[in-house]
Amino acid sequence: MQILYVPLDERPCNYAYPLRAVKTVNGVKVVSPAADILPHKKTPADTDALWQFVTAHVAESDVAILSTEMLMYGGLIPSRLHHKAETEIDTFIDRVAALKQQNPQLVVYLSSMIMRTPQYSSAEEEPDYYEEYGRRIFQYGAFIDLTQRGTISESEQADFAKIKAEVPAEIITDFTTRRKFNKQVTQRLIKLVKAGAIDFMVIPQDDSHELGFTAMDQKDIYPMVRNLNLSDQILIYPGADEVGYDLLARAVNRSRFAQPKIYVEFTSINGPFIIPGYEDRELGESLKSHVLVTGSRLTTDINQADFVLAYNTAGKRMGEAASQFTAHEISYDRNRNLPYFVAAIQALASEGKRIAVCDAAYSNGADFQLFQLLAKDPTMMSHLLSYRGWNTNCNTLGSTLSEAIFALDCEEKAHRENLYSEVLDDVFYQAIIRDEIQKIEKNEPDKALGINYFNLYDKQPALTARMAAELRDLTHEYLPTVFIDGQFDIELSFPWNRLFELYCNVTFAH
Repeated sequence: MQILYVPLDERPCNYAYPLRAVKTVNGVKVVSPAADILPHKKTPADTDALWQFVTAHVAESDVAILSTEMLMYGGLIPSRLHHKAETEIDTFIDRVAALKQQNPQLVVYLSSMIMRTPQYSSAEEEPDYYEEYGRRIFQYGAFIDLTQRGTISESEQADFAKIKAEVPAEIITDFTTRRKFNKQVTQRLIKLVKAGAIDFMVIPQDDSHELGFTAMDQKDIYPMVRNLNLSDQILIYPGADEVGYDLLARAVNRSRFAQPKIYVEFTSINGPFIIPGYEDRELGESLKSHVLVTGSRLTTDINQADFVLAYNTAGKRMGEAASQFTAHEISYDRNRNLPYFVAAIQALASEGKRIAVCDAAYSNGADFQLFQLLAKDPTMMSHLLSYRGWNTNCNTLGSTLSEAIFALDCEEKAHRENLYSEVLDDVFYQAIIRDEIQKIEKNEPDKALGINYFNLYDKQPALTARMAAELRDLTHEYLPTVFIDGQFDIELSFPWNRLFELYCNVTFAH
């Protein structure tokens, strides 16, 4: 099977990592645009060049996995910044509709985001005005939503009036006009699903919330999907950077004529009912969506399961990974039982069960206590299909499920390299090293490189050299039977020259 894959953007989580993971699968070939025609952060890709690539590979491909953000706007961040004319929507829709005309046997999977509205003020990935007005723009949307629902209080009305006076009208117009444009693109694509030009579509919600602009967009999109009787072909749920993984897993399951059965073991009885950070619904509901997207199913009979999803959650409220070392929330101890969870994983492994660890206890990094307990057994990692713990709950969930599905039939060395690359990134870098780097820059001038979270300047070579040494120390301490000197290499880089995302690739000699 050949998959034509156009990613959401150029970051490793959307491009290099899903490709590395799916290329471990026996019998699958993936073609994807070269890095030099992809975007760079706020600089959009040349969409005409991307479409030329797509057109060149349509006839020979079995499945096309396409990102609206990349092919319409030139990338995820450009989709939040563009000033496109409505005539460009027609061109894009015609291009998508023509794919099956070029190859009637082609299966088309497509993603289209509901544009996010971050709750904080930062222009790092938003329009420049978001640096000053971001928080208030989010609140503006929430107050409109409350007004439309008829539930806004008098004090909230007063706060709304204050924000309307503070945020320039032209900024609100710019923001809402772009949202309307992007929603119109999604609605046109929904009609293409109905027409049969798209086989399956996902509408993820990046950094969503129960109130505000995202919720209001849902009120238009959900009824449209429902009224066209497309609820089994179009799924709407929290997430973003895992969408490539999910759709690749769906394609792999399709090629295998498989619908893997998944049994879930939670850390906490509260786990399915927690609303994670950056998301708008209970974790258990998002789980159903990601299982459906990948073409899998849940089972309550562990003996029928193809693998066990070991789902590590918070006890009550999801915190940030950095807080686990400095401001540990007692509910992580009181409202979940991590020793029982680890004992259950060990027992399942001893019975020959295949296990995927979805480590979503924290946002933006893994739960180091869980990893430490698992690493006490030097054979434990050999039982794992996947181990992820990064960014949001749904980012972690989708990639964990997908990598587990890939690993059900894969090339062993490639799988091992992918698994440990992710452990070094999610556990060692995101949960530990990233915060340590920031503390050094703030508090230890003799060791500081003169960088900050959003800009490494020209210090990336020095930083990656230091990090490689730290990663080797951590692997020797916690995974000594896996990482043996002289038998592995670590490749590191920071694609957006900032600390948030890392490219980490491990290769073993044998």
